[in-house]
Amino acid sequence: MLVAFRTDASFEMGSGHLMRCLTLADELVRRGHGCVFAVRCQPGDHSQIIEDSGHELLLLPRINEECESGSGPGHAHWLRGGTDRDVKDFIGALGKRRPQWLVVDHYGIDSSWEQKARQYCERVMVIDDLADREHVCDVLLDQNLGKSKADYAALVPKNSVVLCGPHFALLRLEFNRWRENSLRRKLSMRGNRLLINFGGVDQNNVTGSVLGALAQCPGAADLKITVVMGANAPRLDEVEAQLGQINLNVELLTGVSNMAEVMASADLAIGAAGATSWERCCLGLPTLLLVIAENQRIIAEALCHNGAALGIFDLKQVPTQLCESLSRLSTQRASLTRHSSRLCDGRGSVRVADQLNEDNCG
Repeated sequence: MLVAFRTDASFEMGSGHLMRCLTLADELVRRGHGCVFAVRCQPGDHSQIIEDSGHELLLLPRINEECESGSGPGHAHWLRGGTDRDVKDFIGALGKRRPQWLVVDHYGIDSSWEQKARQYCERVMVIDDLADREHVCDVLLDQNLGKSKADYAALVPKNSVVLCGPHFALLRLEFNRWRENSLRRKLSMRGNRLLINFGGVDQNNVTGSVLGALAQCPGAADLKITVVMGANAPRLDEVEAQLGQINLNVELLTGVSNMAEVMASADLAIGAAGATSWERCCLGLPTLLLVIAENQRIIAEALCHNGAALGIFDLKQVPTQLCESLSRLSTQRASLTRHSSRLCDGRGSVRVADQLNEDNCG
């Protein structure tokens, strides 16, 4: 079957939506299906990653203006040009193709967009995290901890299949392959390898803020620190310059293609409370979560409540809280590994692909 994806990446919204769609697409292609991605041309769109992954790219035209303030869902400004223009561009890019599935992962898209687009696709799947708008879909996925079907009961058609929780988290299968090795390391060692990663964009340079605070922590000079950033991260040059000015043992990696191995080799982590949270859970990596966007707050609160992570919920508190939080992270590492690893086994993409296959055959 043919599966079309409508998602975006940008310096503002980051790359997480696109990357989890790519994970599902890779699993579908592994099963012999075809995948095509429709993304809007804009700064930080990561379109080259789609082509490098071997999937077909439909690059929608660049639009500079945003839709009117107050119209559509809460993140409507993420959908450049508004619903009607975006649907028109999407349908035009499809041409004569009629996909068996349309997968939508975009906070700026709601039922009004989906109702128009589904006329050109047999079925619609929506990936969401917010439960803040209505959808017209056959399948909805919310991979976040603490979410349930009840959260979407009034937002999707009654016959929609709703998949909830990290059991369905869209992780590349390499994370499942590294899981046993990683858990064994983290439960049997007390190493000093610290991983710092705030996604592929990190527009506000949270990495730099963390490094600055970390340089003031007692014992930080004894850590072996790995910083991972996107190859095109807008603040990469600033971080590189900062590393020459602080007394820390830091390795800077960019454009990493073996993230599961990097995480499996780490003993502790500092990172954002986004989709990468489930990768760290799968590998049992004890993590200090920072809330770098408001839509990450619920994830961070749920992980901390379940004993699966520690958190700093206000970036302004990083300079004053980081040292003490990092010390607690090291002390509680075994408990954090056990609790986090129970939440996600890294086979969510297989389960979601199974659902699409099942519904298509049914």
